[in-house]
Amino acid sequence: ACKFYRHTSSCCACPISSAPLPLYTACPPESDLDTMGSGHSSLVTSVSAVPLATALVPGQSAPTIFPSSTLHSAVVFSDDFEGSAPQFNHSRYRVDGSGSITAVTNPVFHGQQSAKFTVPNDGVSWRSEIAKNSLGYGSFSFSFVNYLPTDWVDTSFNTIIAQWHGFKLINGQNTNPPIALSVKDMRWLLQVHHLENPSDRKPKAQWYDLGQAIKGTWNQWDFRIDWSRPELNGTVTVILNGKTVVVHKGSNNYHQTEPPYFKQGIYRPNWNPEKGLSYLTGSPPVVVYCDDLVVTKFLQ
Repeated sequence: ACKFYRHTSSCCACPISSAPLPLYTACPPESDLDTMGSGHSSLVTSVSAVPLATALVPGQSAPTIFPSSTLHSAVVFSDDFEGSAPQFNHSRYRVDGSGSITAVTNPVFHGQQSAKFTVPNDGVSWRSEIAKNSLGYGSFSFSFVNYLPTDWVDTSFNTIIAQWHGFKLINGQNTNPPIALSVKDMRWLLQVHHLENPSDRKPKAQWYDLGQAIKGTWNQWDFRIDWSRPELNGTVTVILNGKTVVVHKGSNNYHQTEPPYFKQGIYRPNWNPEKGLSYLTGSPPVVVYCDDLVVTKFLQ
C-alpha cells in the first residue's frame, strides 16, 4: 500500500457528509497468499465481476466513533520519500519477482524525490510494496498522493495501490485486506471487508466506485479512518482532490489485537504465478509513483 499535504494546524474536523450507496456487495471468489515481513500472512482478493447489491447494515445499537466536536490532531508517521530506497522511512518492503522500488526525481509532488514502484509484465512479478507497522486503534487521517504514468496500460486486472492489511484470523486462516484502494478499467475502486462473526472463514466485501482514474497527474488522497471495534461502528471517508467521494459506515476491520497496517505500491494478484492464471506478457511494466505520506491521529 504516499501522502499529499502536510498538516500545519493543531485542530482538524472530519468533513463527513451523507454516504452514497456502494457499487457492489459480494463475497470475493478468488484469493491469494500475501505475506510481508514480521511473519504476518493474509489473503488478497482479485475480483473479476461482482453483482450489484445493497449496502451493509451497521449494528443497530453501535454508536459512531467520531463525536461532533472538533478533535485535536498529531502527526504520528510521515514519509516524504527523500530518504533511501527501497524502504525509505517505512517499516519494511517486499518485492515479488523482478520488480523494484526506487527513488526518482521526476515526477515529484513535493521536495526532491518521489518513490517509483515497478512490476514488470514478465510472468513472474506481481508485487512491489512498502509497509508501515500498525499505529493502533483510534481515528486517523492517511493522506498521500499517487501518480499513474501516461503509458499506464488499461486493464481489467484489479491493481491494488494502497491497502490496510490485517493479520491471520483466530482460526489461523489468512484473509483479505480490510480496506484497499485499487484501479481497474481506469476506475478508482474502494473495497472494505468485514466479518459477520469472528469465526467467519470468508469476509464480506463491499465495493465503491470512486471515479475515473486519470493518467499523468497527481491524485491527492485523504482517507479518514475511524477503526471500528466490536461495540463501535467505524467509518472510512475518502477524499480525492479535496472532494469527499465516499463515506463507508460500519465495520471496517476484523477487530484483532492490532488494527490493520498500511501498505502502498503495486499489488496485482492475478499475476501471481501460484494462481495459475494465463495472461499475455511482454507489455510495458506497471508503474506507480507515490509521494508525501502523512498519518495524523485525531485526539479528543
